[in-house]
Amino acid sequence: MGNPFENQVVSARKKAEALADEGRLGEAAGAYEDLARAWIASCASVLSASARKDRLDEAEKAKKLAAIYRAKAGKVTLKTSSDDPRHPEGDNNDRDDNGEDGGDAGVDDDPGPCESLDELLGQLDALVGLEGVKREVRLNMELLDFHKMRSENGLANPELSHHLVFTGNPGTGKTTVARLIAKLYRSMGLLKKGQLIETDREGLIAEHIGGTAVKTKAVIKKALGGVLFIDEAYELGKKGQAGNDFGPEAIATLLKAMEDHRDNLVVIVAGYPDLMEYMIKHTNPGLPSRFRTTIHFDNYSAEELVLIFQRYAEKQDHVPTDECIQAVRSHYEKILENPPPDFANARDARNLFEDAHQNMAHRVALIKSSTQNPTLEQLKTMLPEDLPFHD
Repeated sequence: MGNPFENQVVSARKKAEALADEGRLGEAAGAYEDLARAWIASCASVLSASARKDRLDEAEKAKKLAAIYRAKAGKVTLKTSSDDPRHPEGDNNDRDDNGEDGGDAGVDDDPGPCESLDELLGQLDALVGLEGVKREVRLNMELLDFHKMRSENGLANPELSHHLVFTGNPGTGKTTVARLIAKLYRSMGLLKKGQLIETDREGLIAEHIGGTAVKTKAVIKKALGGVLFIDEAYELGKKGQAGNDFGPEAIATLLKAMEDHRDNLVVIVAGYPDLMEYMIKHTNPGLPSRFRTTIHFDNYSAEELVLIFQRYAEKQDHVPTDECIQAVRSHYEKILENPPPDFANARDARNLFEDAHQNMAHRVALIKSSTQNPTLEQLKTMLPEDLPFHD
């Protein structure tokens, strides 16, 4: 192999193969993800285009193996890019990415074994920040538990809507929490499967008359037994590029399904606060009664963004120096004095780490070309000059 990532790749492969042989398929899937990342990292230190292609081919094979083992273990289909260190285990906590065509993005068709309420609330508490969100979710769980106890004792309960509105800027953890809520509702017996189906306007609206209802129903069918998460849901109230106005048809179809499957479907709509408020109040008269609870996701603080950056670094075996962390802190303190409208919060922290990793690869390549192979410490240590905004 002849590059400083050789040991890392070999170690990751051995670990993945050993776990697979032992039948520990879920752990093997994670190990194959690590192998894929190690191969990708090795590309940065290889000058030969053909060698880079070989490494990327091997990385793709590792990703496919991870997907296979996840499927066999009854876990979520692999999305390597969805690792999110806001959760200490980096457990696919969705990066709040938008859906793809047909509403298939982020489909957790089989969320795996049902986890206990305490386990899931522990995962919620482990997320960085989001204190107001955690409080609202816990209150919701207390209400569900209260109703469950009353029902078990033969007492009647008022019928409640479990559908939710999530408001907040991009990268504030909305999809991550939606995934946890799907599992929490399952643990409480409210949902049978607890999968999360992500979609957006493009996944629900067709470009021809009559097609929107069919497309929307297909996405709803996938979500039955779980949660349908509609990101940027306010876009349903806008006309398409061709001037068509099929948004109301999608909303009407959705409302009917929410009524027909009220014991087997939860819908969460998400987007910017003002736009979501307008959508709920003015798009369709049936929306306010279905979406009675709104949970707001605040922007992360500078210190929380630093912690998210550190978790990304830790998960990828990087050790930022104290000076590097202080530079990241100063960077976010300055940004948050007057954050831009498109500031992406945790997603920005992830992008910052990835940019620093890329700059680090170039710096290490220079070390290799001028002296001997870099040491393990040099391969792990992230310096202030690796940050893209460093002078």
